[in-house]
Amino acid sequence: MLVWHGILQVQGLESSKMIAGIAGAGHMLLGAGFILLLLGLRSGIRRTSPHAELVSELSVPQGS
Repeated sequence: MLVWHGILQVQGLESSKMIAGIAGAGHMLLGAGFILLLLGLRSGIRRTSPHAELVSELSVPQGS
């Protein structure tokens, strides 16, 4: 539906509200999926990063 709505919009043709609504819902789902992908990548990088331990050791003060 996203492609169909885009084609109609580029050609200057009027699309129905149903097509626009489905395309809008598709955009929302794509956005949510992209955010979940980025959050998953962030947690995966933090887990496997060799520098994560070094950064956590440097950020904690070593006794007073």
